[in-house]
Amino acid sequence: MKKILLLLVAAMFIISCDLENNNGSSSKTKTEKSTDKTTNLYGIKSGYIEYQKSVNKMTASNKVYFKDYGKTLDILLKIEIPGSSGMETRMVLRNGYFYEYQNGQNSGMKFKYNTDSSDYRQTYRFTEEAVKKNGGKKLSSQKILDRECDVFEIPSDFNSKSVTKIWVWKNIVMKITEDDTIVLEAVKFEDKSDFPQGTFEVPENVKFKSSEDENGDADFNDDGAVG
Repeated sequence: MKKILLLLVAAMFIISCDLENNNGSSSKTKTEKSTDKTTNLYGIKSGYIEYQKSVNKMTASNKVYFKDYGKTLDILLKIEIPGSSGMETRMVLRNGYFYEYQNGQNSGMKFKYNTDSSDYRQTYRFTEEAVKKNGGKKLSSQKILDRECDVFEIPSDFNSKSVTKIWVWKNIVMKITEDDTIVLEAVKFEDKSDFPQGTFEVPENVKFKSSEDENGDADFNDDGAVG
């Protein structure tokens, strides 16, 4: 799982958070029963966020659809590099599990979303108390896309001498800088509840292997969740 998250960080869209792969499911059943005890992740019921970043001719975009106050997510990460086919990775969070795969592939990985930790890097909950407990601090407030964000300074996972700042609105990451260099920034935010067909659905033709079970391909066959 860490490899996947580092990939997202390298693409400059997900802050260094760690989904606990030791909490993965080993289910082999055709239908994934909901075990979701996740409390609300966001302070807004549903919406769409788009992030973009260009570095050295590489363009990375991240589109995030969410509903159920963030308990259900659909994240599409796309990297375009001149002269190459690029990469497109999708992650879906639903019923307490992340499903990750690359578009065009017929296999992927499945991870349980850890909500038990007090570490904001594992739960994605950026409260002043949680940030302070993990060595960070709240700095100020600032508007991003007309939304008043809390600005936090947090320890860098990659370089102890670096300073990472994160702008958060209703627990949604709006901007991240590393030593004052922008590595993530929302360029579009829509409060919406209507989504494209297929959003939040896990494809039936992709086999997902549990992070705990080396030999267990967990076929996901659900009735979907559109809109």
